Amino acid sequence: MLEISRKTNTILFKLSSEISILPNVIEEVEKFLIPKNVDDLTNVLLVTEELLTNAVEHGNQNDPARLTVCDIEQIDDDLFKIVVKDEGDGFDYRCIDFKLPENPKYVQKRGYILINALSKRIVFEGNGSCVTAYVGKKNNKDHQVQKNYQSR
Repeated sequence: MLEISRKTNTILFKLSSEISILPNVIEEVEKFLIPKNVDDLTNVLLVTEELLTNAVEHGNQNDPARLTVCDIEQIDDDLFKIVVKDEGDGFDYRCIDFKLPENPKYVQKRGYILINALSKRIVFEGNGSCVTAYVGKKNNKDHQVQKNYQSR
């Protein structure tokens, strides 16, 4: 199942948690970005793909009955806000080490290292089942990671 809603500066996806759907989502994201005159689509596409892959595989455990939601909004000419939510139990995002290890072959959570490298800011909400990344056209060396703690 894949539902897509489009507005001028926003595209919203609701999808069943099946990894096979992700290429279709990424293709639609690319179509959304092209008229926005984004010089390099790579950062937005890679961050979106990594966030969705984490939500589908780790958050929702590839369970097609669980919903994954992705909302991409163009905030200004150079900044996109990507929000991905899953129905999983979350994870302890406070333990993520965003630095590349000496031997990257043996690193876990490589997706978040990549997301951090390509994003200007990352916000984890609640139990970690909602992640927001702010991605610009150009890489920004001044990264921020914000962790919003919410009680249940």
